[in-house]
Amino acid sequence: MWDVVILNIDAENKRISLGLKQAEEDPWLRIGETYPIGLELRGRAVRLMDKGVVVTSATTSRASSHVPARRGQHREPGDAVKEGQPLDLKVLEVDPIHHRIVLAVVGYPDEPIIPPVKPVYEESKAE
Repeated sequence: MWDVVILNIDAENKRISLGLKQAEEDPWLRIGETYPIGLELRGRAVRLMDKGVVVTSATTSRASSHVPARRGQHREPGDAVKEGQPLDLKVLEVDPIHHRIVLAVVGYPDEPIIPPVKPVYEESKAE
């Protein structure tokens, strides 16, 4: 049996909308316990953005990262990091309100770059 929350009642169409996620505690409220500031982990770059890199790891679904200037004077994240590149990361900030974890790149492991696979629906939107 599941706990659910009633989201909407449409008497005219005899429908009730239920939410399973809404009945559970928001995991972001305790994210700082799982990812304390200073924690080091390994991840891969999945998307380059103007101000940083979106990364994923075995322990996080997605987080944003700052690209450090230590690897040279890079103007754009793509100058220092490629999509699919493995990165050693350190937690700088945890923001449960805005659902984000800010990381710093602290190392570039000598592992192969594995480009992320683009979902099929993204390719069909571009056509």
